Amino acid sequence: MSFPTIQLSQVVDAKGGKRLPKGEDFSSIKTHHPYIRARDIGGGEITFNNPVYITEEIYRKISRYTVGAGDVCITIVGANVGDVGQVPAHLKGANLTENAVKLVGKSHDYVADYVKFALLTEDAQAQMKSSAAGAAQPKLGIYKINSIEIPYPSRSERLTIASILNAYDYLIENNTRRIEILEEMAQRLYEEWFVHFRFPGHEEVSFKKSELGEIPEGWEVVQLSKVSEYISRGISPKYAESDCKVINQKCIRNNRLNMSLSREQIKKVPDAKFVRFGDVLINSTGVGTLGRVAQVYELLENTTVDSHVTIARPLPEIDYDFFGIGLQLLQPYFESLGVGATGQTELSRVRVGETAVALPPAELQKAFGELVRPMRHACMKYGVKNTNLRAQRDLLLPKLVSGEIDVSGIPMPDEKEVDAA
Repeated sequence: MSFPTIQLSQVVDAKGGKRLPKGEDFSSIKTHHPYIRARDIGGGEITFNNPVYITEEIYRKISRYTVGAGDVCITIVGANVGDVGQVPAHLKGANLTENAVKLVGKSHDYVADYVKFALLTEDAQAQMKSSAAGAAQPKLGIYKINSIEIPYPSRSERLTIASILNAYDYLIENNTRRIEILEEMAQRLYEEWFVHFRFPGHEEVSFKKSELGEIPEGWEVVQLSKVSEYISRGISPKYAESDCKVINQKCIRNNRLNMSLSREQIKKVPDAKFVRFGDVLINSTGVGTLGRVAQVYELLENTTVDSHVTIARPLPEIDYDFFGIGLQLLQPYFESLGVGATGQTELSRVRVGETAVALPPAELQKAFGELVRPMRHACMKYGVKNTNLRAQRDLLLPKLVSGEIDVSGIPMPDEKEVDAA
């Protein structure tokens, strides 16, 4: 069975966002008015991990261009044109960038969740990419969005499809929250020991002056290159079907790696440029992504990085958890080191290597690693669960939306069954 198709304009109105008034900028402090940018939209979600806000005065000027909870948004300009996200409840009333549109249902039987999933299918994505092509800067006008075709079954079938797929997303969200809590615990412990110097036995330690301020006796300030056996940018890949994976800038977000966004290539890769467990990867070009950090915390075979990413590999005697969490907390500093014209900002491996860090004794690093390692291994376990959940959801999504499989025969996901898959 296949479902009938409709054009989006038959069921929604596409409404554009609004840029900031000329000469205005984002607020330097958090306000009551969040502003959703194109970079926040993707994968069916709107993630507000690097939030920006506008002042009350600016809000009054563009107050008509806000979103509601559950609104589906689509990016319409740039390399990521066609990215889809849905507004979470806590961003109700946020302003929307001019580089995206929101979809507003025309009738009471509109099911926004279903439309979100329909727009995430390969067919809908291909339609949007094709419609936006043909110019130096891909652009998806509202009239092009109106013509996108999606399968459109009965309302009860749309509700059932959305319910099944949302159940997967709910489990993924729960696991993600667990990961975030554990990561925050590890980072706070790092800050307690190595930033505020309240490590076990600190009461008995005197302090000395250094270029980073006062540090405990027995510690030293060194350049990152002195505790790394390797700091280098990646390769310029030649992409094709192969066994070698390439990690790019898109793979590094929220201090984690998303290997589903990696690509395959056939160019010969030097052994040193294959990533290893414990390597820290740093985005080294661009605006908005510059300085993002993630640590390789799984065994990745035949995997390298492209030339936009820097590998920083700790020396064997340096605890890799101490090394990785420390560099994650340096992300704003790495971003500040970028040089170059707007849109072409670069972070050189030399400047990464020159970064000064406070190095505690090996036994303190080891004690820290022993405490946080179980937390980080648990994060990896939840990450694997999410990978399995996403794989099952992504397998089901096009078949459900197209009508290829009967929705009545699909059970809700069970996390225990997913673990065994």
